[in-house]
Amino acid sequence: MSNHNLPKLKLPDFYGSYEKWLQFADTYRSLIHNSNSLSKIEKFWYLKSCLKGDAANLLTSLEVSEANYDKAWSLLSDRYENKRAIIQTHLKSFFEMPVITKESHIALRNLIDTSSQHLRSLESLGLPIEHWDTILIYQITSKLDLITRKGWEDYSLKLPTDTPAFDELISFLNDKCQVLESISTNIPSQKSTSNKCSNKNSSSTFVSTIPHVFYATRIILFLHVQNF
Repeated sequence: MSNHNLPKLKLPDFYGSYEKWLQFADTYRSLIHNSNSLSKIEKFWYLKSCLKGDAANLLTSLEVSEANYDKAWSLLSDRYENKRAIIQTHLKSFFEMPVITKESHIALRNLIDTSSQHLRSLESLGLPIEHWDTILIYQITSKLDLITRKGWEDYSLKLPTDTPAFDELISFLNDKCQVLESISTNIPSQKSTSNKCSNKNSSSTFVSTIPHVFYATRIILFLHVQNF
């Protein structure tokens, strides 16, 4: 195998999920498949290194060779480049995102990022998501905790239109996420508080010469803010 001055980039793994096919295929084509500096057998080895699980099993019968590379790529493309299956998979994942039960910046950020990922994929497949604002807002708000959902209702009532744009909801959620993250970073950690209490009790025990303990106080502070 000849040496090439390729950038040291980690190629993505692909396990056989329709949901991940487009991202994998676009990256692999750009870095490896369309490269004029690699031989087909080199491309085959790169391809094999990326495939896991069901996707890897698809090529087990093919020997790694120059002649088999095109067959291998065709097998993968024929199996996973299924537009209808890809669309259905993204829609299913989008509508089945978990409901946030309480304020949490982590859960909220995950909701924003996951929904955006599915919508970008659907848009790249030609679906007119720019006309889905009302549906998208209904779907995302149905996944919010009660406090955040009430906040959005109050916020949306102040907007100049009765039909807010989906981007306005995302902007509101991003702002809410930043607030919750800021609050979270300003709360003393439970570990630090616990250590202070432990040190205080240890010091009291050390200086005490009385064989019986008349007073015992244990203070446990749990300050927990979950944002999004």
